[in-house]
This record gives sequence, structure tokens and C-alpha cells, in this order.
Amino acid sequence: SSDKDKKFVLTDLRMPNEFEWLHRMGGESILVTRSSIKPEWYSVAAYENTASDGELCQLVARKETMFDKFPDVHFSEYGWAGMPIDHYINNHADLGFLEQQVQIFYEKISAKSSSKNT
Repeated sequence: SSDKDKKFVLTDLRMPNEFEWLHRMGGESILVTRSSIKPEWYSVAAYENTASDGELCQLVARKETMFDKFPDVHFSEYGWAGMPIDHYINNHADLGFLEQQVQIFYEKISAKSSSKNT
């Protein structure tokens, strides 16, 4: 069997290359949130992380980068912003609720995987 046939869970993706690897391996990303409110730096980080070289140069020139606006937020905390997320789980309750949501998601993905193999 190939590596793509193996099933595993990565509990913390932070860097763009980690998302690229996950999708290249046929994996799917899930973002677990506690509310729809994103950190105040999210839109700046998402734009910076997905900007073209020209757009990035403009941000630097205008001092509108994450480093300029939010110097206390490390790249490992915002490197994921703007990366493609395949699924979302809103954990608006307790740990038991989150466990149920993960189980439902697992069953859905398992069924999808099984139907591909038949």
C-alpha cells in the first residue's frame, strides 16, 4: 500500500507547506473554531499569506504587514491564515459536543472513502 492509503490525523497545521503537503497526499483540513469571531489580526495575515509578490512589496512599503501591525504575533500562530480549509467544525459547546462532531465527521469521511474504493 502507498502512503496515500494510510489514514492518520494531524492535530495542528500552522505553516503553508504543511497544508500543501496534506493536500498533495490527498488529505483534508478541518478548522475547529469556538465562534465565528476571528482574531483581530486574521484578515491582515490571510491577505499577507496569499498575496502576490507585488502586493507583498506594497504591504511592506506601507508598513502594513503582520510584523508592522501585530509584532507580538509569531508566524507560527498566523501562518495558516488564508490557507484552504476543507471542512469546519464549530465547537460552540463542551468537549462532549466536540467529540460528537468529530465522530460524525469521521463517519462521513469513512463512508466517502469506502465508496471511492468500490
